[in-house]
Amino acid sequence: MGEFQEKEQEKEQDKEQDSEVKVPQAPDITLPELSVALSGIRDLQLANSQLLHAIDKKVHNEFAGVISRQQAELDMFREGLGRNAVLLLLKTFSAIYCDYAKCAEFDDAQALKSNLTALLEDVLQALFESGVEERVSVPGEKYSARYSKPVEKVKTGDKSLHGTVIESLSAGLFADKTVLVPERVKIYVFDADHE
Repeated sequence: MGEFQEKEQEKEQDKEQDSEVKVPQAPDITLPELSVALSGIRDLQLANSQLLHAIDKKVHNEFAGVISRQQAELDMFREGLGRNAVLLLLKTFSAIYCDYAKCAEFDDAQALKSNLTALLEDVLQALFESGVEERVSVPGEKYSARYSKPVEKVKTGDKSLHGTVIESLSAGLFADKTVLVPERVKIYVFDADHE
């Protein structure tokens, strides 16, 4: 055999050896050694689980503490706002009283009317600045049992008019969703006997 052929054969043998999957040989291990190794793995898993639980508990406690502190601050802020709102109203109504206390002494009806109008505007402005809103129903809309109080009911034979506003007799006032003074309304009430 020639030198060239030998080199070709060596190359092919090298290729075959390279293409074979080489599986690493597992070390010889006895059953007791395997048992000890598995026990060590279980111990590590347990330690990891306990560590994760401790971290989760710490994070939860810290988060709960942050929320608790924020709630306490919010409660203090609300309490302060409540006090400030009351003080603002007291200050405003005190100024209104001082500005209009002499109105009862006026002999001139026009001056009295003018001052009374200004007084009511000042009171309404103070209420609006404190977050109070006004409600006035539009004739033809359904009356709101939450915000309105029917003080006059007019019978009607038309079922479609039942509970609709005929007229708003006086405005209602509310803050947030709390009714301070219900609107007084005149409404239709269905009466089958009415023509």
